[in-house]
Amino acid sequence: MPHRSRRWRKRFDCGHRGFGKYCHCCAVREMRRQAKAVQRKASREERSQQKRFNGFDLSMLPKAMIKKAKSILGKLTQGVHPGALGGKQFQFDRNLMRIPIGYRHRLLCRRKDDGIEPVELMTHEDYNSISHNTRR
Repeated sequence: MPHRSRRWRKRFDCGHRGFGKYCHCCAVREMRRQAKAVQRKASREERSQQKRFNGFDLSMLPKAMIKKAKSILGKLTQGVHPGALGGKQFQFDRNLMRIPIGYRHRLLCRRKDDGIEPVELMTHEDYNSISHNTRR
């Protein structure tokens, strides 16, 4: 096979030189970049799925608290009594209960005929404004 001379080489837009229709060096780099973008998008979607549980947005919580919140919500759906999870009733509304999730977050639940339904997940600061409210 005869050796091609330098004269037949092309200079591509990227600055590389070669014999083909496009720069193979940049094509490989572009394929790797696209594969990383697809992988990054998949991991981002997976993380966003992990931060949702039974209709609750857990994105405001740190990772350790997400695990704890998921376990508490799972136990509530299994029928575990909220008192066993550290939950207490409000004095002004006995059907409304609070369950602590760490120091900074609270889960509000409402007692219904068919069981206990989680209502809202909130920070301790938001919870304080509700707990001092005598009518709700």
